[in-house]
Amino acid sequence: MILALGLVAQAQARICTAVASGNWSTASTWSCGTVPTAGDTLIIPASRQVTINANITYSGSHMAVIVYGTWRFDGGGAKITMPCGSAVIIYPGGQVVPNASGSSQTIRICSTTYWQATDGTVSGPMGWPVNVLPVELIEYTAEVADLDVRLHWATATESGASHYLLERSANGIEWDHLTTIATAGESLHRVDYVHVDHDVSPGTWFYRLTQIDLDGTVNDLGVVTATVKPDRGALRCTADADGRLRVFTEEPVEQGTVQVIELATGRQVHTGDISTDALSFTVQMSTSLRGAYTVRLLDRSCRFVLVQ
Repeated sequence: MILALGLVAQAQARICTAVASGNWSTASTWSCGTVPTAGDTLIIPASRQVTINANITYSGSHMAVIVYGTWRFDGGGAKITMPCGSAVIIYPGGQVVPNASGSSQTIRICSTTYWQATDGTVSGPMGWPVNVLPVELIEYTAEVADLDVRLHWATATESGASHYLLERSANGIEWDHLTTIATAGESLHRVDYVHVDHDVSPGTWFYRLTQIDLDGTVNDLGVVTATVKPDRGALRCTADADGRLRVFTEEPVEQGTVQVIELATGRQVHTGDISTDALSFTVQMSTSLRGAYTVRLLDRSCRFVLVQ
């Protein structure tokens, strides 16, 4: 399931884990070193008990509380109100525990009360709103390298998710399936995914990422674009024993810097600017050079070997 936390806002939010049993409003309880604020994701591990003993109200960005241990409410005024769009997820083994009766202890999201002391101890699995489980996307990008598009996304938490679908479109309307990638499973840590779309035709392309739950629910995680520029032609290199290097291009090169690099050491043995509209040009190098070299010009390269 998707926890609707808002991709842009949540990319800047914190994930704070209880590093010790203690009070909710004590900074040392949390890994982030401060008390929780609106927009945070708060994780209570199985070995921890975090207690609320005051009336706490948040406004602004939505939050998530993920309970593997014990979330305890202590005292008549022990209650929490979180912004709209927030969620509480209680995993198996986790529990929300009151120490009183009546309606003085509550968990509220937006204007709705999801739990109060009269409900008693609630054990997982449970989610408020009901059946909400988190897949928290913190990054989704597309980078172009030559004719390849590298798609990368990362999640902060995952649960109840089956797989991801990647689709590509030339117009943002009609979509073609690229690949299906299984999720990492239950995770409270950052997980990175990468898919490279090879040999993409020049133009602007749309890439849609969709996540599918174990129960079949479909969740749209967003669309990124990538602009692939036309290939300006490959290079071909030939060299003779006198150190003359001839470079051929499939399309004219107006200007650029030529670099000749020794493959074995990475040492640059020649550099120079060119300004020509020809399909070939000559570079004069030292006659003492021997071995394998690569020529780099703009975003293209070729290799050659000098022998005695």
